Amino acid sequence: MRLRAGGWGLKRMRLGCSHHTVKDYVAAGGVKAFKSPERKKWLDGLEGCLREGFIRHRGNADVVRQA
Repeated sequence: MRLRAGGWGLKRMRLGCSHHTVKDYVAAGGVKAFKSPERKKWLDGLEGCLREGFIRHRGNADVVRQA
């Protein structure tokens, strides 16, 4: 932030990271918290089917896995 206040441009600030990263930090006004990206899980949308299978087979995971 001191470099920016001193008139430095974003691309001129070589801090060992992308100038896009520098741009994000400057836009945030300093350090910003890391946010892990939301990714789809393998079993998303299958909760009902899995629950039904576990109930039908009384929790026997080997039977449910083969179905």
